[in-house]
Amino acid sequence: MAEEEAISIGATIGDCVQFTAGALPIAERELAAFARAVTELFGAEQTRQAVEDWMKELELSDWPAGWSALDFRQVTIASATRVAKRMNLEYQRSEEFICHCIWGIRHLKIAIKSEETSI
Repeated sequence: MAEEEAISIGATIGDCVQFTAGALPIAERELAAFARAVTELFGAEQTRQAVEDWMKELELSDWPAGWSALDFRQVTIASATRVAKRMNLEYQRSEEFICHCIWGIRHLKIAIKSEETSI
């Protein structure tokens, strides 16, 4: 029994090395494609944060015994969700800012008109 466990541990280390050797090029291609898409859609300023999001999602991933390229796609999907939420938040903030500006301009116009009529 102890001998079987030792063999199992040795096989696990070998599997990890094989996994890493096979997974690294796939992960690099997936990350590069994701970074290009973010740059095209949202600009270079968003790319750095998106790549950091991708790396965080990769770290959080739980890799089952039968990994595949689709597992990296799940990392990309989770990262894209983070980017979308961040972009939506920025859009809402800018929309709120515009609304506040419009509100301020309307009240400024009302104030100017009331001063003109009082003169």
